[in-house]
Amino acid sequence: ACIMSMSVHVGLLSGHSCVVDTDAALTVAELRRKVQQKLQIGVSAFVDDSGQLLQEDQSLSEAGLQDGCRVTAAASSVKLLGSRMCKAFALLRPEGSVITWGAAGELCRGEMRNVEHIAASVAAFAAVQEDGKVVCSGEPWAGSDCSSVSEQLRHIKTVRASSTAFAALTELGTVVTWGSKSSGGDSQAVAEQLTGVVDIVSSWSAFAAIREDGSLVTWGDVYRGGDSRPVQKELRNVCHVAGTLMSFAALRKDGSVVTWGEEWSGGDNTAVTDALQGVQTIVASSRAFAAITEHGRVITWGDVDSGGCCNSVQPQLFSICQVCATDRAFAALRTDGRVICWGNAESGGCCDQVQSQLNNIRQMAGSSCAFAALRSDGTVLAWGDPRCGGDSSEVEPHLVDVVQIYASLCAFSALLANGDVITWGQLYHGGGDSASEYHWQRLTDVHSLQVVPDLLRH
Repeated sequence: ACIMSMSVHVGLLSGHSCVVDTDAALTVAELRRKVQQKLQIGVSAFVDDSGQLLQEDQSLSEAGLQDGCRVTAAASSVKLLGSRMCKAFALLRPEGSVITWGAAGELCRGEMRNVEHIAASVAAFAAVQEDGKVVCSGEPWAGSDCSSVSEQLRHIKTVRASSTAFAALTELGTVVTWGSKSSGGDSQAVAEQLTGVVDIVSSWSAFAAIREDGSLVTWGDVYRGGDSRPVQKELRNVCHVAGTLMSFAALRKDGSVVTWGEEWSGGDNTAVTDALQGVQTIVASSRAFAAITEHGRVITWGDVDSGGCCNSVQPQLFSICQVCATDRAFAALRTDGRVICWGNAESGGCCDQVQSQLNNIRQMAGSSCAFAALRSDGTVLAWGDPRCGGDSSEVEPHLVDVVQIYASLCAFSALLANGDVITWGQLYHGGGDSASEYHWQRLTDVHSLQVVPDLLRH
């Protein structure tokens, strides 16, 4: 039989579009997979020019599609949230309700409605509702009790978390904090300086706020990055900040880097100061930093056993577009889709067992001691400590058409194009079948993805 080639123009309501070269005998489901790979989002359905919904099992010719035709892809609105500091995952559904699973899985979900954003500490969630108010749930010791500042939690734009405290950024550029004082839950000492704030970043037990003039304000544990006074004069024109357990690194607009906090935990970058030029972004493990330069190279410093030295793989670290971290290792993604690892072998710093398969990678995630990588064909590879999600063999048959992967402390969740969520790793931390057991049928209609900041744990 003659196979008729054809081009299909696919558009999203967001304005994004692509052209897919295919053939008329392929099904609508196969077209969906091709579009997902091109646009790197989940697609739940297609509608033709007449408004008719295309059936998944129909061939393109049976659906009435012709060469050069246009269809609209329907993307949905579920958000899956995870953090490698937290022991749980949260799913934000289209109508704004929240489902959680893992250690914090039995939270008071009924109170979380009309939610737009969620932040996670080690065992608590803080959710920003569409009316700008904040609702918390989880363990009180981890920051779930915001009653002391409830009246101030109005007109909130976003929330950030340290290990056991939260900091909320208001629409006016001020900051409201609560939770453990030793982890940054009390910002009274710097309250007058917390104006014109545009972003907040955390270490394990401190916060750093970037102001609109490029200056920085810190508070929390003074031994873990909460005191930036020694380098305050250098903290100008700051555009990005990253935090390890005990230190911070600030990227300035000129591409230079300023560090402070515990020296052995990345707070001292003097050994690589000359090399830290033209830096584009910084990623943190628990005790080390990795900076990507404008030329696609990687510069590291901090604890050697936490990935602070990449000399063994330096020749391979070129054309780097993404770096991901576990507690004690890093994985770098090159523009050719290959992945290079270094750091503690048991924490994912050695990927020899899967190296030959680590190609065509487009996204990575790191738990405390394992990595997962999403390939362009929608399949997933995992390596590192099996107890932390480094072995995905049991769910491998189900890891197809994956759109995005997320990590908690010791588990991973994969969001599929059809809205299902596949989990693996420790059940207590959101792995195993913890999502499917309670919520499998409820995880549908996916396209909009969001991850809470990649924070650290003790």
